[in-house]
Amino acid sequence: MYKRQVIETDQDGILVISDVFYPGWELFVNGEKQKIYKANTTFRAGVLKSGVNHILFNYNPQSFKIGYLLTILGIMSAILMLIIHFRMEKALQRESS
Repeated sequence: MYKRQVIETDQDGILVISDVFYPGWELFVNGEKQKIYKANTTFRAGVLKSGVNHILFNYNPQSFKIGYLLTILGIMSAILMLIIHFRMEKALQRESS
């Protein structure tokens, strides 16, 4: 998820976004990654230079990456268990024949 804006300023300043400051957000100003600051103990903020600024807030939390990895591992484990189950079943059928 991302939010993209173009902001033009006549002097350097601070952009304050009234979204909640939460881990996982990344800020890019004119294509360069910038630090996100906590504004008023709750909101997100970033430093802007004078002129035209292309702003991109990207939400990329670590929890998504961990969840994705665990999902892939779970699917692979389930497939492996099915393969082992069917091979053991075939082996038992051969022994009983």
